[in-house]
Amino acid sequence: MAKYVRYALASVCFAASVACLALWFRSIGVTELLMAPNNATNCDVMIGLEFGRIYFAVDNQPMEVSSEWSHISGRPNEDFDIEQEISKQSNPRIVSAPLIFAALIFALAGVGALRLRRQFSIRSAFICVSVVAFLLGIVVAL
Repeated sequence: MAKYVRYALASVCFAASVACLALWFRSIGVTELLMAPNNATNCDVMIGLEFGRIYFAVDNQPMEVSSEWSHISGRPNEDFDIEQEISKQSNPRIVSAPLIFAALIFALAGVGALRLRRQFSIRSAFICVSVVAFLLGIVVAL
């Protein structure tokens, strides 16, 4: 039974890694900004993707009350800039990180889930190094 749980967890981690890579590739050519509804929380929450980075911004003083999700999309630096869009808020708290790091973390977690309860071997080290080299190779190639 534990074997199936391990494989399920590893599959979810690898799928999340592939999803992060897909978002990373998409964010190079298209800028996305998603704003959450703020009628219940009374704060603006924004998630943005631009140039391979993900941005989270929270503002405790919303500009206007909204009960719907809103989405803005466009080419980077031509239609709008995420940092410019977020800076319209009165006091935003911004966190940003490269999406490639999230893909790397999920991939390594998947390898770790597969190797859980087993002795860590040189084979496991080669697998981890291969995953890291592959993801860094993608960054260097672009």
